[in-house]
Amino acid sequence: MLADVGAADLTLDPDDVARKMSPRTKVIMPVHYGGQPARMDELKAAAGDGVTFLEDVAHAPGATYRGRPAGSLGDVAAFSLYATKNVTSAEGGVLTTDDEGIAERARSLALHGMSRDAWKRYRASARSWRYEVAEPGYKYNLSDLQAALGASQAARLEDLNARRVRVAGWYDELLGGITEIELPTTLPTTTRHAWHLYVIRIRPEQLTIDRDAFIEELRDAGVATSVHFIPIHHHPGFAGLGVHPGDLRATDAAFERIISLPIYPDLAREEAEYVATAVAAIARRHRR
Repeated sequence: MLADVGAADLTLDPDDVARKMSPRTKVIMPVHYGGQPARMDELKAAAGDGVTFLEDVAHAPGATYRGRPAGSLGDVAAFSLYATKNVTSAEGGVLTTDDEGIAERARSLALHGMSRDAWKRYRASARSWRYEVAEPGYKYNLSDLQAALGASQAARLEDLNARRVRVAGWYDELLGGITEIELPTTLPTTTRHAWHLYVIRIRPEQLTIDRDAFIEELRDAGVATSVHFIPIHHHPGFAGLGVHPGDLRATDAAFERIISLPIYPDLAREEAEYVATAVAAIARRHRR
């Protein structure tokens, strides 16, 4: 079951979650979109008791919600370490939980369903090389090389995120006067934003071109952008969910308008100014 997002912040909408709760609902997976934590307290109130929360923290390592770190707000949290993320090990991810039962099962499933990994079997105190495969599993472990890279990146997270915050501040300053676009909304519950994405929204009623044409003109100006994301229910692989374009109104409305501008720790002020100048020029050229 898919629920809609809030029209302002693009994180999971607690009101729509409340409408769609049923006895079959076992897990809710809120996405901390763009680096901003979802409205977790409201989501938990909407869900009631007996529901597991799996946080998608792929965009939000280092973000905080009402002073609490993203990743500590639910029962389980999944972090991405892909190359574009705030912290990277080139590929892979991390699962965190304070539930020992979930942790043990995740460790087993991540290594073929085995009861004991090589470290436990071959160290001097192990006394036995034996292991059992308790259930069919996967090979989801990070390599030692990836783990070392991820650990070194994690040590730099505060600095890397601070630089992202700086870039977002530049964009707020430089783009604030362009009435044909909307800037990202920061919720009052967000005490620290990770700024994985900086997503603007065009105002189609004030422009003579649509989002896709706006992106093409940015590309012609030398500014690489993207759209995060094409909604799940727009893809043929998820047609079986029974959700169609138009069913999730806020999601579909946002999709037609969103553009992710370049944001990364080493982006320079001059580059942000160049991006903002290109956005302003396109908006001015196609103003109604």
